[in-house]
Amino acid sequence: NEEGPARLYRELTEVDPAFAATLDDTKSQRIVRGLEVFIGTGHPLSHYFNGSDTDTIIYDIAVLTRPRPILYDRINNRVDGMMSSGLLDEVGSVLEYATSRSIELPPTIGYDELIPVLAGRRMLDEGIRLVKRNSRRYAKRQLTWYRSLETADWYDLEEVHEDDVVGRIADRALEPQARTSQNA
Repeated sequence: NEEGPARLYRELTEVDPAFAATLDDTKSQRIVRGLEVFIGTGHPLSHYFNGSDTDTIIYDIAVLTRPRPILYDRINNRVDGMMSSGLLDEVGSVLEYATSRSIELPPTIGYDELIPVLAGRRMLDEGIRLVKRNSRRYAKRQLTWYRSLETADWYDLEEVHEDDVVGRIADRALEPQARTSQNA
């Protein structure tokens, strides 16, 4: 459909031809991501991968975590809160909008599990269970990825008060020598 991935791919080639050249024009999730970065930052995604400004980028990574059982309880409670606040209605509205414009929705936790509920192919309680499970799995993958970063600072929010963490992060951000030497 001309209104789907092909149109988005053409838009991407106009704003970021270098990134578009690396993609299969049917990979709508990556096409959408390239457009999102351009719209959100004013810079093409390829700008961030070609060495531009790498000498001036200074970053610190702070990982805020909790023991897994507490983290998982918080995720489950967050999903319950999202459901109470109308997540199912939101999914329905977004699905209706996308369908009317022949837009393929990217895989999204919450939507993927609840669209079959709206279509009558899954019970609501099963959809909610899957949203919770997939959210927990995503959190676990994020933590696994952060463990690979040698310079990340970890803060267990069950051991350190949130205000102390904010103070430590702010202090670290004000230490230009320490930050610059990490990136050398």
